Amino acid sequence: MALMEKLARIPSSWFSRTRQGELKKVVVDDVERAEGFIAHSLPDAVTAVATPLVALAAMLLVDWRLALLLAVPVVLSFALLGAALGRPEGTACQVAMARSAEAFSGTAVEYAHGMPVVKVFNRSLSAFGRFERDAREFAGNVRWATEFNARGMGLMYAVIGTQMLLIAPALVALAAAGEPAGSLLSKALLFALVGGGMKEPVLQMVVKAVDLNSINASVARVDEVLAAPEVEEPADPMVPASHDVRFEGVSFSYDGADRPAVDRVTADFPQGTVTGIVGPSGGGKSTLAELALRLVDPQEGRVLIGGVDVRDIASDELYRACSFVFQESFILSATVEENIRMG
Repeated sequence: MALMEKLARIPSSWFSRTRQGELKKVVVDDVERAEGFIAHSLPDAVTAVATPLVALAAMLLVDWRLALLLAVPVVLSFALLGAALGRPEGTACQVAMARSAEAFSGTAVEYAHGMPVVKVFNRSLSAFGRFERDAREFAGNVRWATEFNARGMGLMYAVIGTQMLLIAPALVALAAAGEPAGSLLSKALLFALVGGGMKEPVLQMVVKAVDLNSINASVARVDEVLAAPEVEEPADPMVPASHDVRFEGVSFSYDGADRPAVDRVTADFPQGTVTGIVGPSGGGKSTLAELALRLVDPQEGRVLIGGVDVRDIASDELYRACSFVFQESFILSATVEENIRMG
């Protein structure tokens, strides 16, 4: 809910730099992953940690020497895994995989959403080329992460189940030292059962620990959206005295553009008149409308409504005075009446 409320306060220009698929991944997939961890994985993680600790404590009461041997493979496997995954490359490959997944998701959504336009303009090959590049980049990063993790995970799996390899010679040593046969047999059975059963909860603990890295990456992407700059509301909002619109030396450039979309425009649009703005594609017609509606703010000059800078008008007041129709319509999955009443 906080994300959706935040999106309503972010400048419209932010959305032009963000793909639909990337935003969908953050709002749906990353949030769901964090929710799943809190609701399901957290209790499982507590169980995974508590079970081997309680079992080890009980075994310490039975025979501290054998109990310590049970802990050796667990400690060693965690040390091997930490040494392998703790390198900077591990974080880099996880970040690269997440970023390329977002890009691929965005391209896939755009490719499917824009298929009618792609077909009309016969651009199937060029559109598919971008889709293929993003897919290959994602696959390459998955392979990078898999190959990087393979050694550490392989060593961990090889070591973590070796309790009995240590317990068996220890039991032989106890028998040679004169341990009574009855006591030795009961210990052998008990430690065989407990030692063999410790592997699964410890592996579950490892899986949760690895998942936590992925959860942290998801939360970081959510935090990026929550930290995005918002439309600044005026501290002392003013109310326009009329509906005259005036541009005074207004300039605006989009990020990465090699020239301004609007360059030092000065114009008056008196109240009660109708003005048509005509020009080629990319000439700045839509940008002028966006500036008047404060969907973007000018980098130079100012836009006035009723003699008041639009940046000094509260958003609610501004949109009570303005109505607009977008070039690309969006209709909710509801009745026509409900769509109209949304306005």
